[in-house]
Amino acid sequence: MSEHARLDLLLDGLLHPGEVDRLVAGARTTSAEEMRWLSVRVVAHLDQIEATAHDRAQVDVDTARQVAASLITLIDDGAAALDADGRALVHGAVEYFVLDRDSSSDTDDGLGFDDDARVLNAVLTAVGRADLRVQPA
Repeated sequence: MSEHARLDLLLDGLLHPGEVDRLVAGARTTSAEEMRWLSVRVVAHLDQIEATAHDRAQVDVDTARQVAASLITLIDDGAAALDADGRALVHGAVEYFVLDRDSSSDTDDGLGFDDDARVLNAVLTAVGRADLRVQPA
């Protein structure tokens, strides 16, 4: 991910600096062929979230499902059309989603996936897929 893309996310006020830093840390060069494996990671993580939610009523499974669905659609429908920066941003959004402890713990409270949704929404805006934006529950 280019420094220019990082600064755009900060200057647009879409994300907090810590969220941008975590997104950038996960953003890495990814070929169009490698993108399909990211879907597998998203599905596996959603399975873990749903299993955890059986014991923790406060887990916001609905937002997690929305984030996962948008990521999978983005990867499956448009990954090949994205440029290198776009693919790196999507990879960063996937890595951010699969981290349990990002800006807030995903499974400790009802707002745990709000930051994941913000990060995803910023990426979707950056890659021209605002139609997949998530509205946290």
